[in-house]
Amino acid sequence: MQQRYNDEKTMLIKVEIDLGEMDTAILCLQDSLESEEKKAGQYQRVELLKTMQKVRRAAIEEATQTFNRLLERA
Repeated sequence: MQQRYNDEKTMLIKVEIDLGEMDTAILCLQDSLESEEKKAGQYQRVELLKTMQKVRRAAIEEATQTFNRLLERA
């Protein structure tokens, strides 16, 4: 019998999230980073914040491109 072991830290999942919700999560994370002293694990939260901002930026760019393509077809 074969078994596969997955590392949950390397798995990718797709999540549908509203940009408004993404903005709220980003703002909450920014606020918590600004209000707290430097603590262990803050590096991970800073990296998470950067990743979330990149994802939001990419989603906005993709939506803009899609909207512009629709306008060109009309």
